[in-house]
Amino acid sequence: IPASGTGGNGTYPIVLPPTPAISTVAVPVAVTSIDSIEITDITHTWVGDTMGTLADPNGVEHLLWLRPGATSGTSFGSSGDFTGTITIVESGSIPLPPSGDIPPGTYNQAFDSGAGLAWNSGDSGIVNTPMSAITGPAGTWTLRVYDWASGDSGSFTGITINGNGGGGGNSGTPYCYGDGSGSICPC
Repeated sequence: IPASGTGGNGTYPIVLPPTPAISTVAVPVAVTSIDSIEITDITHTWVGDTMGTLADPNGVEHLLWLRPGATSGTSFGSSGDFTGTITIVESGSIPLPPSGDIPPGTYNQAFDSGAGLAWNSGDSGIVNTPMSAITGPAGTWTLRVYDWASGDSGSFTGITINGNGGGGGNSGTPYCYGDGSGSICPC
């Protein structure tokens, strides 16, 4: 996850940082809803710099989380670190903490920072869609992790998307793609 200063800077929320970290996964069925997205081995110093999105094959970008702990577009947010695999769900778990490290675990999708900063759906082409309402065709789905400030960086090794897909008479069939198995959940 490169720092924003790599290749140019973003201007929150109008101009996205130009070099997000990207991971793609080919989903061979149409997606009718998403239950969870697992981001494997994510690390990043200063999580308040980061924002995660999922883009469907049509290019529609859906917000997953927004700069934990940031109070404004120019604040730095949480100085904590991502320290391992996280799973994002629509609700029913806990919010990303607005301060301190974010250890491995399951966290709620967030259209705000937990500390005062909220994303206006549609800014920079990124929409606030609850995960259960994210739909799209079969094809390449893309996780993007943006870094809004220079000086800190991180990485992740991949993604797994769990949810329901349809097509070919299999509407509502559970799927799990990204871990290499392409098998019915759980992978």
